[in-house]
Amino acid sequence: MPDYDQRQYRLMLDRLEAFSRNGIGIDTLIADLQGLLNALKEPGDSWKQDFLQWWGQIEDARAYARYREAKTLDKQETEYVVEAAVRLEQMIREKIVDLPDAP
Repeated sequence: MPDYDQRQYRLMLDRLEAFSRNGIGIDTLIADLQGLLNALKEPGDSWKQDFLQWWGQIEDARAYARYREAKTLDKQETEYVVEAAVRLEQMIREKIVDLPDAP
């Protein structure tokens, strides 16, 4: 796997960790993950489809909150986002070479 892709995966992981610490908002997370995914040179078609499924779940939750004209996610939307973020983190960790195990 190219070093370039490794950097992108590490940046994805950093974005997810920042989001979980409330360091970035959902809009930033969605945009950053999409940009980093598009920057990957060799993600693999199956991996990319799975990534887009979970990324899309986050985007859908945000879109529904906007539809409701809410400034924050409700409980169910938050659960969807947390589930998707955890799945994305797992997928990304599997792609990163020499990454210590998650705590």
